[in-house]
Amino acid sequence: MLIVLIFLAVFGLLAASCSFDYGDELAQAQTTEEQPTAVFTDFTHRVVDRDRLVLEIHAARASTYSTGHRTELKSVNFAQYGNEGALAASGKADAATVYTDSENAEFRGHVLLESKSEQAVLEAEELTWVSDRKTISGGLERIVSVTRQDGAWVRGAGFSADLRRRTFSFQESTSGQFVNPDEEPGSP
Repeated sequence: MLIVLIFLAVFGLLAASCSFDYGDELAQAQTTEEQPTAVFTDFTHRVVDRDRLVLEIHAARASTYSTGHRTELKSVNFAQYGNEGALAASGKADAATVYTDSENAEFRGHVLLESKSEQAVLEAEELTWVSDRKTISGGLERIVSVTRQDGAWVRGAGFSADLRRRTFSFQESTSGQFVNPDEEPGSP
């Protein structure tokens, strides 16, 4: 018992005299700037439903903030799996903000989403996901491109997609090329 008390006393003295090194990044931050509650490197988040992997997100860095219930991600990759466990969609972004209370997300930088079922790739500089509505939007000031494996493509500003209805639209500056599957290649 005496050894335990001595250990606790020494541990208490050492703990009281220690200081934590939060690194240059936090030391240089302005005092008015919010500090993360936790920072993770080489971060992986997996969602499993009924013993089946549904979603996997990987980020080089993840910073969680209690204010705004958000997580800031850097160098993000994700994979979504269908009912049979096959890859349904994948994507990546330079950065993302995920709001943990609503499951909404904002993607920034080079954003690339690929749907296996639609055989299409979506590219943008910025996209917003609204979870409860199952919509993705790109804003009027940003160009979004959609390219299908058959060679069809469309790009424009004011992109909006409704994943429940499997529809998308552009509001302006739209251009593209559609491929007629019944047409012979090279015919007028």
